[in-house]
Amino acid sequence: MAWMDEKGRLFGFINIFDLLVLLLVVAGVALLFKAMIDRPKQVGLIREITVEAGDLKPEIAENIQAGDLVYNPKYIRNGPIAEVTEILDKQPALKITVDQMGNQVLSRNPVNKDVKFALRFVEPVEVRPTKMLFHQRPLSVRVGDEFTVMNHKYSLDVQVVSQKLLPVAP
Repeated sequence: MAWMDEKGRLFGFINIFDLLVLLLVVAGVALLFKAMIDRPKQVGLIREITVEAGDLKPEIAENIQAGDLVYNPKYIRNGPIAEVTEILDKQPALKITVDQMGNQVLSRNPVNKDVKFALRFVEPVEVRPTKMLFHQRPLSVRVGDEFTVMNHKYSLDVQVVSQKLLPVAP
């Protein structure tokens, strides 16, 4: 029996071009499956973000303490989302005023405060190195995003200034 007959079929059964296409499809599926299995994962990381809350009354600014557990009002049933780990900066609030010439001038409010603090998310995060956004259930944030955090002492609108990933302490 010949390998290929006069119609171009291997062993008189399948066309050689059909066989090549079938082999390419099988190889593509195998490579895709291997890529999905071998995808690098970094598990056991905690995300810490630095946030700013601006123009706060002094009594509210003084109530923000390291160790505070904070919630997001949209997801309050899920429990606390983060813990305040460190107060990085408290200073008089910046405000825009108009001088005698009608120019806008940036000045400091002697009463209200701008507070910058670090929030460490409670749940570990699974991050794939190819992703730009670190999904944290139920809340995913990027630098520049604004969201609300609250607890029994305060409710603040904060803006994300930076974020980093830290290994989970054993």
